[in-house]
Amino acid sequence: MRSPDFKAYVALAVVCFFWGTTYLATSVAVTTVHGFFLAGVRQTLAGLIMAGFFLLRGHPFPKGAELMRLIWTGILMVGISNGFMNWSLQHIPSGIGAILAATTPIWMVAFGAMTGVKTRLSWTLVLGILVGLAGIAGIFRDYVAELLNPDFRMGIVLGLASTMTWCLGSVLTIRKKLSTHIIFGSGVQLIAAGVSMFLLSAATSGIGGEVFFRPVGWTFYASLSYLVGIGSIITFTAYVYALTHLPPAKVSIYSYVNPIVAVLAGAAILGEKLTLNTLAFSLVTVAGVWLVNRAK
Repeated sequence: MRSPDFKAYVALAVVCFFWGTTYLATSVAVTTVHGFFLAGVRQTLAGLIMAGFFLLRGHPFPKGAELMRLIWTGILMVGISNGFMNWSLQHIPSGIGAILAATTPIWMVAFGAMTGVKTRLSWTLVLGILVGLAGIAGIFRDYVAELLNPDFRMGIVLGLASTMTWCLGSVLTIRKKLSTHIIFGSGVQLIAAGVSMFLLSAATSGIGGEVFFRPVGWTFYASLSYLVGIGSIITFTAYVYALTHLPPAKVSIYSYVNPIVAVLAGAAILGEKLTLNTLAFSLVTVAGVWLVNRAK
């Protein structure tokens, strides 16, 4: 007989694997269009589908202060964060982008401290931060030559900025719970994020505005379909299901598995550099993040 939690564990497995592969799909898509434009298309489509589902079922659209909160958090946490990560993947391997994103708990602690969120300081927390940062530093031993390339360095900065933007938005909004259904609210956030990325793409013609009128190949549409259908809708729904049926500590395992999946997928499909050093220090980084989460 199957355990009552069997479906929740299947959902968690979906999150662990497929969210890790979205870095690969993004890397493929941004070879054709700029990351801002990709973020705009992906987020708007996914948001319209998710929010539209709830509207058709009779759910009232958020209003007033709650709507404004969904809009600005969507732009900050989803739009800017995802736009920066997409842009960074035009210059760095997908696996490196995933490892940078995996350091989210470390930056959450830092921004929490700066904004007055109380965090109990412990040796486990300090050790986790140091181990995580040491893992990141160790990974770049394989990229010494690339670090001399200004585009590569910009990709690293954008990847870190993406992670920090997500964390800052999370810390600023964590204190007040929304009354809107989480998936409906996420759909509204995605629409706001997507529209903001469209406007930014159009305004920055030297960065991405020209893609509105430029033909794109089938690889872009395939990657976009994967990101919208699998990455945004199916996997996020699986994440919410897992979170409502399993303890948060168990669900958080996805943040340790995703970067490893991304590193292996990037190496297997895109031929990205994968050495024993990269794999070992990726695991070191994940171990540091685990220690930070354990301490929190």
